[in-house]
Order: sequence, then C-alpha cells, then structure tokens
Amino acid sequence: MESLFSSMWNELVNEFGVETLTALLVVYGIAIAAALLVGLVGYILYGIALLRMAKRAGVKNGWLGFIPLASEWLLGRLSDVGSARRHSGARILTCGLLTFLGGGIITVWSLSISAAVATGAIVDETALMGHAFGILLFSLLTVVASICMLVFYCMALYRVAQNFGGANASIWALGLILSLFFFQLATFILLLILSGKTPMHTEGNVSVAAPAPQSGASSDSVFQ
Repeated sequence: MESLFSSMWNELVNEFGVETLTALLVVYGIAIAAALLVGLVGYILYGIALLRMAKRAGVKNGWLGFIPLASEWLLGRLSDVGSARRHSGARILTCGLLTFLGGGIITVWSLSISAAVATGAIVDETALMGHAFGILLFSLLTVVASICMLVFYCMALYRVAQNFGGANASIWALGLILSLFFFQLATFILLLILSGKTPMHTEGNVSVAAPAPQSGASSDSVFQ
C-alpha cells in the first residue's frame, strides 16, 4: 500500500511539480479547515436554537438538538406544536436514517468491489455487472429517501416559522427554506433569531402572543 501511494505521489510530482502540488495541497487543506469551522459553528447555532425553541414551546428533551439526526426529530416535534400532528419528527428521522445507512452501504460496497477488482478477486464481468446494478439500486433508494427527508424538513421549517414568526411568519418561512438550499448556515442563524420570539402555540396550550386560528377553518396548504 505504501509503495502504491509513493508511486502515485511521484507521478503527481512529475506531472505538476513539487511547488505546484504543495500549493494545491495547502489550498485544499485551508478549504477543508474552513468547511469544518463553518460546520462546527452551524452545529452549535442549530443546537442552541432548537434548545431555546423547545423551552419556549414547552417541548421536553430540548438537549436533543445537539445530537445528529435526533436534532431533526426535535425540529419535526417542534413543528407539531399547536396541532394534532405527532409524527413529523419520526418521518424526518426515518428518512434521515435510511439516507445515512444507504450512503454507508454504497460506500462500503463500492470500496470492496474496487479492491476486489484491483486485486483480481473479481474477474467475471457478469458478477461485476451484478454488483454495479446493486449499487445503482441502493443509490436510487438513497436518493429517494434523501428527497423525502428534504421535503419533510422544509415542511417542518415552514410550520416552525408559522408558530414563532408572528405577523411576519411567511417571510421567515421563505427565508428559512431558501437559505437551506443556498447557505445552510443562514438557516441556523434565522432559527436562532426565531428562538428568541414568543411562539403562538405551546405544548398543550395556545399562547396569547397571537390569535389562535379558528378550529373550523380549513386550509389548502400542503404544509398545514
């Protein structure tokens, strides 16, 4: 394995030169460090926002906002406050777990097949095509699960914005959903700002901060 990496390094040095290759590695390292820093900041802001929202809305176990995947369940749970819904968190969590497991299976399967081909353990084209088809099938299922999670997540963001956003709830909802696609850190910042507001509904009660909706009123929105 060491000789393989050494030969690859020597080929890259011959192709690009030591100085160019070193500069590329430095830039790559800085990019990774910046991405990790942004991810850490987003993780902290997201956890704090969910914790504060849970306290204000009367939802238990707000500390789950600091645990990956469990934080998505908590967001779904917060979106159910003030309604008869109780399974939004479970839907997001299930799709998230399927996406995570599917991605893990695809990665391990792909690496094992690549290693088997490189070592000559698999030489039959029919067997190789069978493995490729299986990986493709798992990839499609994982994509479907990730799309479902994204849809449920956007629905949860919308309902949380409706509860915490007050008179500007629609603007908050639009900002949360758009930032999720273009700059996720902004989503966490917006959630943190919303967490400082008084919710319209709390768990088991309706807040006096805003008028409660009419019980007999119907809605055509898919987010309701």
